[in-house]
Amino acid sequence: MQEIWKLSLDWDDDLPECLSLAWNRWCNEVPGLGELRIPRYLFSNMLNVGITKIELHCFSDASQKAYATVACLRILFNDERIRTVFVASKTRVAPLKLILPRLELMGALLSARLSYRIIKALNLNLLCRFWTDSQITLFWIKGTANKFKPFIKNRIEEIVKLTSPEDWYFCPGKLNPSDLASRGTSVLELRDNPVWFQGPEWLELTSEHWSMQNNANLKGMQKSYIVLFTCATTRALHLELAPTMTTESFLMEFRRFISRRGNCRIMYSHNAKTFKCVIWNSRKFLRYYCTIIFMILFVIKRLHGNS
Repeated sequence: MQEIWKLSLDWDDDLPECLSLAWNRWCNEVPGLGELRIPRYLFSNMLNVGITKIELHCFSDASQKAYATVACLRILFNDERIRTVFVASKTRVAPLKLILPRLELMGALLSARLSYRIIKALNLNLLCRFWTDSQITLFWIKGTANKFKPFIKNRIEEIVKLTSPEDWYFCPGKLNPSDLASRGTSVLELRDNPVWFQGPEWLELTSEHWSMQNNANLKGMQKSYIVLFTCATTRALHLELAPTMTTESFLMEFRRFISRRGNCRIMYSHNAKTFKCVIWNSRKFLRYYCTIIFMILFVIKRLHGNS
């Protein structure tokens, strides 16, 4: 429906062929929803077996189409067996004109809200863990909300109110079951997908075998450098973040600048060793810019303001 709305079609207009095929495919799959079977009782066949601990794992993901969350229970028994069961999921259509990091944050908020409702409904003492494949979202949640813009700040504050930042972990997208909901899938694929109903396979292993990490070092600080480009005509500024002052690092920043702003006819630079090494000694630089005709000039050494 969102794709149709973006085309600004009238009521009597025919749908484009691609949207018509997608709509017919969706209509044909609707009857297949009756084949999905989700047990209403989460602890079936477990009454005679001692349960030592129950964990709630919530996965969130987002795409330009939608953002979603999937929750499952991880149940540990006295005989060291581990079982995972599907609990609930939520999906929302992605708003237009929102970048992917913000959509990932909205998926994380949806995950926090769902966990709150599940805990309230089950009335159990659950250990909660939250998983996302967005490093930016983890940085926002584990950071200080007040230093971000209102959109991000308000959502982080609600996430921190409902969850603990220490309970958020990174999970690669390929192992994230909510990826199915955020990108879309057919009923048949969903019905036969064990990851959706039981969670990823690694959840049935002990936590020592999990490859995911808490990424607590995201709160740490790291020294970086800024490459400053200034237009001599308009005095416009362009900044690039460089992790180091090596030749390879500057070459990547300069390539990003050229790719975004276009080629330069004349470039002035001070006599830093990194710049001179890149321009005169880097074969990658010469090979990349062999078709670009521009002049490179260095300012006089020890000139005031050279650095």
